[in-house]
Amino acid sequence: MKRTLAFIVAVLMVFALFAACGEKTKKEETPKDGNKASDVSTLTRYPSETGQNNWVNTEQVLIPALDKNAVHPSADATFKFGAPAAVTSLCNYTNLGTGYGTIWTSIFYDTLVLYDRNKAEVVPCLATSWEWIDDYTLRFHLREDVKSHLGDPFTASDVVFSLKWGCDNPKLLSQMGSVYDLEKTKVVDKYTVDIGYLTVTPYTLLDLGKSGAVPMVVEASAKTLGDKAGALDPSMGTGPYKLKEWDQVSQVIYAERNEDYWGALPYYKYYNVYTVVDTTTRCMGVEAGDYDVAMLASSSAVINAMDNPDIATYSVSGGATIRMDINSDREPLNIKEIRQAIALGINYDAIIQVAYSGYATRSDGPLPPAMMYHKPHEEGSEEFYQYYDPERAKEKLKEAGYPNGFDLPIMFTSGLAPVSAAVEIIQNNLRDVGINVTLEPQESASYNARRNDGDFWVYVGDAPGGVPISPVRQADPRRNNWTGHQWLADDEEGIYALIDRCYTSVDPADAQAAFEEYQDMARELIPNIALAHPEMGYMMKGDQVNLAFDVADGMYACFVFPAEYITG
Repeated sequence: MKRTLAFIVAVLMVFALFAACGEKTKKEETPKDGNKASDVSTLTRYPSETGQNNWVNTEQVLIPALDKNAVHPSADATFKFGAPAAVTSLCNYTNLGTGYGTIWTSIFYDTLVLYDRNKAEVVPCLATSWEWIDDYTLRFHLREDVKSHLGDPFTASDVVFSLKWGCDNPKLLSQMGSVYDLEKTKVVDKYTVDIGYLTVTPYTLLDLGKSGAVPMVVEASAKTLGDKAGALDPSMGTGPYKLKEWDQVSQVIYAERNEDYWGALPYYKYYNVYTVVDTTTRCMGVEAGDYDVAMLASSSAVINAMDNPDIATYSVSGGATIRMDINSDREPLNIKEIRQAIALGINYDAIIQVAYSGYATRSDGPLPPAMMYHKPHEEGSEEFYQYYDPERAKEKLKEAGYPNGFDLPIMFTSGLAPVSAAVEIIQNNLRDVGINVTLEPQESASYNARRNDGDFWVYVGDAPGGVPISPVRQADPRRNNWTGHQWLADDEEGIYALIDRCYTSVDPADAQAAFEEYQDMARELIPNIALAHPEMGYMMKGDQVNLAFDVADGMYACFVFPAEYITG
């Protein structure tokens, strides 16, 4: 039987930093002693096998990583990655272009911390521990055995250099320059550094785990490389792979394992990244043996490969969402029972199967199941409404005083086929419970203008992934151009205080509690409805499926935590 599986990848904090001020809670973030599951130098992650022929969500299995001092089982193996876009630079600090930037080049760099999604906590990488020394300053204690690819030691001054280099890049100004306080960022001693912040959020630590945005580099090596530093040569990095060659004509990156790496060695000796823009060509290349993995495989390509016993298919669910936003300034959408009726009247599984060919994750609230701080709903809870129950939807309409339903225009972008299919399903579903839906397809410019002005009843569209604050921000009238979420008015002061905790708390326990409380509230009051979370598809050679998937997932998630998956 062909091996297929899927698991959830938390794609967090992708080029998204949020400025917010308020009361900060100090919290020591040092990981617990002896927590081997968080030690990326001794453990790696491989997916568990389901033996099923459809995409399902499974948990991962932790197994021991390879001992870097032992004889390596892969002396000459090469991993060939089919990437969907080219890079413009080999380091984000020197990337002044657009597009994917350094997504595929994070194998050359380490970060101060990583995110362990099995434990839902930040864990060490180049930093061994950290603590808040005041409301806007984090102190990091660094590893003492780290060197760049050129052999220069990595020390506290290199952290200061890395952040300054990033803040000096005009492209990164909104991401870094408005976040880090360089005047307060300073060396304490050779292996201790203070990072100052202009603003903090629950993701302040996680931001430092984004290799694509905040890679750590060694200043001495950068000076040796001169004009080639970063853009053409990533040798000032400390990561698990070193650059052999970057063929900019054919857009192929050739990398070699860093045998002097401080952590567990990567399995593959060589790592080649091929730019293959066309999705069909990329997928056919896997079947032909040209690549070990194709990222962003189309659902049609995956379906066509289902009968090929040599190909494994994977689904990776992240934070992206197709969402219905409700303008509760409009009568009767200002009645919570009406919003509950809408949520109960939608067949979410039909949207997944028809609009996304089954390649999407079921939503159970405002935060995707793959996202940090997600809280699963309580089965059977009377306060939960995001499931298909047309009879209960009719009861809610009666409670609201609309037993015969009402008219509801739905605005959406006409150019997105999955969204168009989804709104047709919604139209038919809600008609069955008495809500007369009319569809208002819009061109992108008109759609965005009307949405920003609040000129709609409800709209359905794609919402980007990123961080848990995104759906909270969307439901906060203080941060919208339109005031359509007046469902907050019943307890305005208390709810705003809760939302502000979501924006500003740096205490992980307090942030978790705030987001869980918000999810409970949103599941009852329905400010918006997450209809589904589209999945990313992979195709891989079956004979390398376990190892290939481990590495390929690292490439996909390299914004946040590359070494966690590449090592081992």
